[in-house]
Amino acid sequence: VQSKALEMDYPGVHDANEKVRREAINKAVLNLRGTLQFAQEPGADVINISYTDLDGERAIRIVNAVTDSFNEISNVRQQEGVESAVAFIGRQLELREEDIQGCRREVAKLGPSAAEGLMGLDAKALLGEIESLERRLQGVRVAFDTLQAEIASLNAQLEHPETLPSPDGADPDLSALAREIETKERELDR
Repeated sequence: VQSKALEMDYPGVHDANEKVRREAINKAVLNLRGTLQFAQEPGADVINISYTDLDGERAIRIVNAVTDSFNEISNVRQQEGVESAVAFIGRQLELREEDIQGCRREVAKLGPSAAEGLMGLDAKALLGEIESLERRLQGVRVAFDTLQAEIASLNAQLEHPETLPSPDGADPDLSALAREIETKERELDR
């Protein structure tokens, strides 16, 4: 945003020497701080952005630059959160698979499966636990794969919306899509 505002106030400043560029940046930042305002009503998901300038077109460009920057940062952070959740769940699945393999090694130490009828209650309970863990793990894998596919689809829709935001800034399709992604992420967290 500062870069866009700086270019508007001082065209060609990026080609200037370091001292001129630094002074121009400081002036642009001070100008933004004095005239750029944000407000959010308690409990609301809407952020109001206003910019005061004698040039109405410039004010619109500044507010649009702020909105674009916010959306870019928001999308990056949201994607990072999804990737982090997917990585965490993937690691949890690996740990459960390691647990199952450890149980299998313990059962193998008890003897061949033909001797199952002769095994003690502990070995039979362990076999039952392994089978139960394998069934649960398979269910979790299916749910995980489904959620990953849904999140990828939702992120693709969010990155390439079919419609532009409405004049009031609230795009109901994007809002619904964002809520659906949040729901899927909460499901992944469970």
